[in-house]
Amino acid sequence: MYWRFNVKVGDNIEKKNSLNVKSCMTTRLEVESVIKQLPESEVRDLAKWLQEYLDEMWDQQIEADLASGKLDRLIAQAEKDIAANNVRDLDEILCDD
Repeated sequence: MYWRFNVKVGDNIEKKNSLNVKSCMTTRLEVESVIKQLPESEVRDLAKWLQEYLDEMWDQQIEADLASGKLDRLIAQAEKDIAANNVRDLDEILCDD
């Protein structure tokens, strides 16, 4: 038996099996249970999709914060630090012991 997922933001995750019997998974535990039944290759594909989905959500949140002005103070401080040459190379910070 195989499962096909149709997922949109805000929707319950729907699953349809090969017999076309439709049911809704409404809890994280139900989703986890189904994921554990998938072959490893499908779990890896799902993990890749989930990471891309989370990345997109992050991008949308940053864009919304930028448009609303929530980041203005941080941007102004960064520009001020750059103008005053009060910056360090990222490699220097990451490798600093």
